[in-house]
Amino acid sequence: MSFTLEQILKMYPDTRYYVRLSNGELLAGTHYLKEAKKYAERYKKKNAQDLLNKHLGVYVYNQKGKNVYVAKGEQNNIENEKIEEFE
Repeated sequence: MSFTLEQILKMYPDTRYYVRLSNGELLAGTHYLKEAKKYAERYKKKNAQDLLNKHLGVYVYNQKGKNVYVAKGEQNNIENEKIEEFE
């Protein structure tokens, strides 16, 4: 199930960072970027073992919907990734 940024902020108004799969699935929410990055890396490793999901990227968004971290393959530098804003 995919949620818009507005829906997530209504459900979890105090959460500052959201971890999502590139297919839109919400994985985690936290107050700290450091924790969000750990969740993203954990899900990236988990998906790498799953044949159906290994192609999916894991992204961290802030409350404003800006992508602040990418956990995809070997590349973690968002400057080199195609960034999509969270709806």
